[in-house]
Amino acid sequence: MIGHLSPRYADFGKAAARLDDLLNLVPARLSGLLLAIAACFAPTANPGRALMTMVRDAAKHRSPNAGWPEAAMAGALGLALAGPRRYAERTVDDPWIGGGGRARALPDDIRRALILFAVACLIHWGLVAGMLVLRLKA
Repeated sequence: MIGHLSPRYADFGKAAARLDDLLNLVPARLSGLLLAIAACFAPTANPGRALMTMVRDAAKHRSPNAGWPEAAMAGALGLALAGPRRYAERTVDDPWIGGGGRARALPDDIRRALILFAVACLIHWGLVAGMLVLRLKA
């Protein structure tokens, strides 16, 4: 975020962050929904759990928007994401998103997540192309 942690630009950074939150209210929720739909077509993903986890856990995230796709991904893959973690300068004690049995993503989970993401992108591109075709016919 622009200047969010800088005292000199804190107000500007907060304003930019709030505008970003507002502009991404709808896209974030659609992203979560697309991931849940993509879980129908991705091997080893669970669409029902993606939807349930998204609705239940999205609000646990610090961001009003980031929790939607993160919770959908966690549910679809059966993982617990976010949670307490340590950075070089501080420890963050965030709640877990997703009720999966494992809190640490393994290389295979990353591959599964990339497949799910790719399927969601294909669905998105198909929807956009379909809307363009319909618009051209109108």
